[in-house]
Amino acid sequence: MLALNGALADVIEASREAVTLDELAHGALDGLQRAFDCSLGCVTHCPQDGEIRILSCTNSTVLQEYRHHWFADDPINDAIRNYNESWIIPATRLPEWKTMQTHPLYAEWAPSKNVRFLLHLRLNHTRYLQAGATNVFLCRSKQGPDFGHREILALSQVLPDLETAVRRCERVAAMNALSPFLDALLADADGRARLALRADGQLIWVSRAARRMLAGHLGRGRSLPAALIEKVRRFAAGDDRAPEFRFVATDATRISATLQIALSGTGELFVAIGLRPTSGGLPDEFRERFRLTGAESDVLSDLAEGLSNAQIAERRMVSVATVRTHVGHVLSKLAVRSRLQAGVLARAAM
Repeated sequence: MLALNGALADVIEASREAVTLDELAHGALDGLQRAFDCSLGCVTHCPQDGEIRILSCTNSTVLQEYRHHWFADDPINDAIRNYNESWIIPATRLPEWKTMQTHPLYAEWAPSKNVRFLLHLRLNHTRYLQAGATNVFLCRSKQGPDFGHREILALSQVLPDLETAVRRCERVAAMNALSPFLDALLADADGRARLALRADGQLIWVSRAARRMLAGHLGRGRSLPAALIEKVRRFAAGDDRAPEFRFVATDATRISATLQIALSGTGELFVAIGLRPTSGGLPDEFRERFRLTGAESDVLSDLAEGLSNAQIAERRMVSVATVRTHVGHVLSKLAVRSRLQAGVLARAAM
């Protein structure tokens, strides 16, 4: 194994410290340039298929000219994209290299910019110019030699650190994209029992109130009720459009869940769920006769017990204003004038 010189040691250090692709690009490119005596270098990322973003480069004027005049017709694009024998690709080893040398880009323009030999480094499994691809291009002048075996061997020693750094940066980017979604849930939670699951049913966020309500389902070796997870998967897939779901917690508490589709900053689909305990005192036929929602049925059951709006809000973990709204709907649907009359009807049905 080759001993890594100071420049490549700097590349590894930058790889281990970076938390964003921009930090990785700026931190690693300088060391790569110094280690291999490059005349030009750049780090790129593809946000979506066919697009390319320059994260870092050593000569922005040359890169801008290349992107404007040559990038779309550069024959190396397809050659690298179709090459799968190695993640470290010297252009001279490409089967198309001899033909490429006759292209005006490599025969005239590149030599005029002090560029002769080119090496491509792939930093993740995604192919070049496909969404998510991260790559390094290193160029040497026409006065220097091509990239040789010892240099490729040295690059193979730092490549694992660069790959690991890219995966870490991608995870951080995904979490940052998710933050606005979670922040919105937190801002709206206001002490309410809420949680969020991925479309596959994986739990990603839970409020304190929901954690208390689901204490028997959360923690090491435990999971949410299988029926709830299946409901989330079907709801996310569009196979089940009913937004309400009821289940029984481990402490025998009957819980009503209200589901809602949400999207993260990257467009990933999630299911946000609001939870509330249900008394379950009203018969199904009574609820269906007056077309009461689950929340309205719960509030009516509380009215039958003689609870005030504040007491209902505390029990249901919602605001007093929300309770007032539900009470208004209940009075309207039951065609009564007071909460006392509503409570009397509810008790008669129980």
